[in-house]
Amino acid sequence: MDKHLNLFRFFNGSSYEFWEDNLSRAFAICLKNDATFLSFILKNILEEKIYSQAFSNEYPNSFIDIDLQQKVNYLSSYTYIYAVACSGLEINEKEIQKVKSRTTDNPETDLLIKIGDICIIFEFKRTNEDCSAQLKQQAEIIKNNSPYSEPIKFIALDWRKIIKIALSVLSIERQINNENVFLKNFIDFVEDFNPDWFPEKKLSEIPFPIQRDNYEDPNKSYLYNRLNTIKEYVFGADNTKWVADRYIISIDKQWAQELHVGYSSINGENFITVEIYPGDTKGQGYGYFKKDKNYNWEEETICNYNIIAYYYLKFSHFNSGITWLELTKEESKNTHNFDFFSDWSGRYNEKWSRQWKSKFVKELDKIIPNWKDRTDWDEVIANSNRTYFDLSVGTHLMILVPYTEAKKLDYIDGKNNKLAEKIREIYKELSKKIDT
Repeated sequence: MDKHLNLFRFFNGSSYEFWEDNLSRAFAICLKNDATFLSFILKNILEEKIYSQAFSNEYPNSFIDIDLQQKVNYLSSYTYIYAVACSGLEINEKEIQKVKSRTTDNPETDLLIKIGDICIIFEFKRTNEDCSAQLKQQAEIIKNNSPYSEPIKFIALDWRKIIKIALSVLSIERQINNENVFLKNFIDFVEDFNPDWFPEKKLSEIPFPIQRDNYEDPNKSYLYNRLNTIKEYVFGADNTKWVADRYIISIDKQWAQELHVGYSSINGENFITVEIYPGDTKGQGYGYFKKDKNYNWEEETICNYNIIAYYYLKFSHFNSGITWLELTKEESKNTHNFDFFSDWSGRYNEKWSRQWKSKFVKELDKIIPNWKDRTDWDEVIANSNRTYFDLSVGTHLMILVPYTEAKKLDYIDGKNNKLAEKIREIYKELSKKIDT
């Protein structure tokens, strides 16, 4: 369905400014228009005894009232008060009791459900912000206005739980061929803004993300999360870690310490990529470049998968790259070999400034005449106050596993996941080609 036809998406709906209000509104509308969803939500809030009392009579003498932004100072005379904390954060219900109430002159509930003498208030946050203090103040005001009420019941119902409930209800409705349009639109609306609240999917359930300007495909988040899980299956979770914003598989090779798994669309075909960067530092170059060995990756395959090789020179300072020179295959013939690596990689500092300013520059001028125009050399090195830089000779290898095949391999969890097994095979065969 066209996203613009979604019941809860407005023409300015790409903005997060009003999303919290729109989110609570969409949730309330779903509760009013999908009795099954409402019942499931109430069962996650009310004790079984209270739920049974509320719905034991097929001819009830009260109606369920669902409303937004009600001033709590005017809510009174309830027997049962439930305060529901809902954010992207999983909140400990017991901890809410310990929180100091927030002080606000005229607080409003985000959502109110009234069933006879039962009052249920919700406080929503679209972020991981803890809403307990705000919620507690509202509940205590209602309690003070209800002298004969039972103790307040604090409930934690984060968005991931709500989405899980919504998906279960949608599954039931689809199985009886009675899908509720409000619930389906609510799920799609939330998925567009925060797919991280949804359960992890296997690759077979994830369409390859659309790459388009000004469009954030939720499948991008699903695929990113699933690949991070699969990385943990390759050599175990203990061998994965975050490096800056990258979740990598740690490996122990002289020529590389990181194995990457990602995705890419190349010439109209979609792939899961297994990537590695041999020679990214000078120390790694010692393990990669050998006097009697030249690599010709373009003519190689790994486990019958094609390889794409990108060649680069990396200029670093304090162990971080500051500029890169990306090379064509033809240019790399003069740089990506044992002799160039031995002669020119390493640290250039004030002691070696003569070599830096004359020999090294002249050598690159000779083999790659326009190299300065393709880097930030003048800005970050030649005309900077840096007293040194490190040069490494790196290769970016990308092994391409067709997405159609990867989806078939990802059907079980754990170390026996077949895609994880395939990644291990690729790594072992690639290692063999470099080590021997």
